[in-house]
Amino acid sequence: MVKYCGRMASKIFMEHLSDNLVIACHALGRESALVRSFMELGPDGLRKNLDVSLEDFKVIFDYLVFNCDLLKVCMYGNLAFLRQKYMKHGVNHVREMLGVLDEEYDEIWRDAYEVLSKGIAGAGLEGFFLVYNAMRTQRRIDGSGLL
Repeated sequence: MVKYCGRMASKIFMEHLSDNLVIACHALGRESALVRSFMELGPDGLRKNLDVSLEDFKVIFDYLVFNCDLLKVCMYGNLAFLRQKYMKHGVNHVREMLGVLDEEYDEIWRDAYEVLSKGIAGAGLEGFFLVYNAMRTQRRIDGSGLL
């Protein structure tokens, strides 16, 4: 166990207290509604809708991601759309759209990515043609010819 004393202890306590207050004021008891709003509006739209600072939104977003399975809910709710974005632009584009590019989200992203990859595998023939067309288009753009 790590002991904190003096100023450091109050700084850490105040940081967590501030985070807890943000969560209590904006998210507690409203998790389902916030997740739905996130899916409809995206991260920027939800932040504007909540009318909070970027710092406070990060606290709310992290709460939803790590405590309410926000990423998996988004994957299941928007699988066809996210699958198309993944096929067309790649995995980092999907991560950017969901606001989870930072390293702190890597582990939880792996779980959510499984949903996306199963959705692609489950697409069968449609998934094959999506991949094929994406590769063909990329080769045309790169100038390396057709498949």
